[in-house]
Amino acid sequence: MSRSFFTVQHLTFSYEQSIEPLIRDFSCQFETGWTGIAGANGCGKTTLLRLLTGLLSPDSGTVQACTRAVYCEQRTDFMPDHLDRFMRSTDPEAMRLRAQLHIEPDWPARWDSLSHGERKRMQMGNALALNPGLLAVDEPSNHLDYGARQFLFHALKQYRGFGLLVSHDRELLDGLCSHILFMYPPDMIFRKGNYSTVTRDLDNEKAFQIHHFEAAGRKIKKLQKQVQKRKHKAAQADVKRSKRQLSSRDHDAKSKMDLARLTGKDATEGRIQKRLEKQMERMEKEKQSFRYKKASPAGVRIPKQARKSGQTLFHVPGAVLDLGNRRLVFPDLSIQSGERIGLTGPNGCGKSTLISFLTERIPVQKDRLILIPQEIGLHETQTLLQRMHNLDGESKGRIMSLISRLGSDPVRLLETGLPSPGEIRKLILAEGLQKAPEFIIMDEPTNHMDLPSVRHVETALAECDAALLLVSHDRVFLDRLVRQHWKIRPEGTERYVLEAGTWMGSVI
Repeated sequence: MSRSFFTVQHLTFSYEQSIEPLIRDFSCQFETGWTGIAGANGCGKTTLLRLLTGLLSPDSGTVQACTRAVYCEQRTDFMPDHLDRFMRSTDPEAMRLRAQLHIEPDWPARWDSLSHGERKRMQMGNALALNPGLLAVDEPSNHLDYGARQFLFHALKQYRGFGLLVSHDRELLDGLCSHILFMYPPDMIFRKGNYSTVTRDLDNEKAFQIHHFEAAGRKIKKLQKQVQKRKHKAAQADVKRSKRQLSSRDHDAKSKMDLARLTGKDATEGRIQKRLEKQMERMEKEKQSFRYKKASPAGVRIPKQARKSGQTLFHVPGAVLDLGNRRLVFPDLSIQSGERIGLTGPNGCGKSTLISFLTERIPVQKDRLILIPQEIGLHETQTLLQRMHNLDGESKGRIMSLISRLGSDPVRLLETGLPSPGEIRKLILAEGLQKAPEFIIMDEPTNHMDLPSVRHVETALAECDAALLLVSHDRVFLDRLVRQHWKIRPEGTERYVLEAGTWMGSVI
């Protein structure tokens, strides 16, 4: 690259319906290589990528132009631009990327039947083949199984321009990034190091801030008690100095009191009180200098419903599903009340197809079933938001409280015209949880979510007594939640088979 720095100066941006700017007076100098961008869902990570690649215009400030800036979005709904050229190209770089990401020649022709993981690999290969000066990548490991993540990591590692990476994948952030930008709207923290190093440093700084904030608070309380004590003594001294209680003929006592006033001996308590008040004022300023924000409450209380143990929610006879280029064969499947099942398998093995097949046959009332698909379309997102805006105050308040406890700012969520995919997932989950659901199905539940949010959702699902069917490549997430395992594996070149058993925490 001809330049080693990419500069942003005094960048400010807010959405029309927002009261406060999402990004305020942000300046930064990015170096060649990968910079990770981290922060809670809805904090503006995607907005920042779109600003830096020229897809959005800032309210004020400047972004240094880069030759061919490319933004690779989270969604995989549509074929990316220039895909046909990438797939047909005989350029060595394009051919290397297709091989490295294991992209099959017929994938564009059967886009609609591809898994989102297969679409993501093709989307990323296409973006890298453009060889942009600035590449902004939004959650690239979403939908990818472990093997595909390794393909992606090695492809991104070879990029030599300015890379901006939004991801909740700690392994990817640690392996690629030499700098991390943390977003705490409207503030930003930019540090050198990978995600784990920077996070550890910030945690240590926060612990330091908390310690001194709390120590200052204790000192202030102690000073307040001393001030009150001195005020009481000063008040008693004022009474003693008053001549109103003396007889008009007691000239000797009046003379002694005048002498005490002259020497200032009786005013000692008042002076001590003023000195303590000044100390307390200094401690208040010191306390405010520590930028410590108390953590928002987490955890979700979910309505319980009495259910018969072992009650069968549904039973589906074994069948064969057509996947386009292969078939998925599965045995008789049933789910009991309160059962927790993890569904795993490689990209393209038919997990989402199986979920759709089962959902159509589940005899559970619609409002007692939470279904969160792998991708939520724009129309569904807008319909859900409109439904939230139309709720009465009490109902909206309950859902917004759940949103807050799942790790997002509910006010900011409703202000934006298009919330992040992670926020939409939380909104669907929050809406469903308050109805005491019988069955929860989530397809790649940790996709699009920041790491604290994953933990909040994990806790909510662990406390819920509904049956769970979770499709995920996140082994830690499944280890903490599921007891049964539906594992899909390839058998030959023409079919996949599903095997049901006990979850053993095995490699997915």
